[in-house]
Amino acid sequence: MAALPPLPSAPRRGGFVTPLAKISLVMAAACVLYSLLQLAVAAALPFDAITEAFDNIGMPIPAQITWVFDHLVALSLVGVLFSLLLLASAWALLRRREWGRWLFIVLLAVAALGNFASLYFLDGMLDGMQAMLPAQLAGTPEAMQFEAQMRVNRVIGMASGAATALAFAALHAWVILKLCSPAIRAEFR
Repeated sequence: MAALPPLPSAPRRGGFVTPLAKISLVMAAACVLYSLLQLAVAAALPFDAITEAFDNIGMPIPAQITWVFDHLVALSLVGVLFSLLLLASAWALLRRREWGRWLFIVLLAVAALGNFASLYFLDGMLDGMQAMLPAQLAGTPEAMQFEAQMRVNRVIGMASGAATALAFAALHAWVILKLCSPAIRAEFR
């Protein structure tokens, strides 16, 4: 009598996806709570009054910061949505759902691009700090020292922001490559 062929075994689950999913679940839950708190604060604070107060004392607010103030509720809603999507994708990763793997990959790519986009706002914030120097101090030794320090702060801030964005982009790229590897793909339905 001929031996029966062995039954196909379930794909072996490695030690990468489960820890990634569990860490992401905890992070996403914390992000949802934080984003909801940020949304509540954004809806409650009178940013028009804040910007008006700065205008009244002659301290201009950079355009990037004004734009953030003007769109803070919408940006907070985007944060809530992004956090909920991360939570859903992390749960789906844990359950080995293919759609969750793809959603997680997309979210990693969007987050990496977002880190680079935030450099624009960092640059505007640094501009705004430099513009806060009262006009009556212009030309004084203190003002020249302040401006020199702000130039150093700009270089350090932009360099560290770019280095952080690059580091996270590299980490996200590594995770994406791992999630696209044949061994990991075989774990998903």
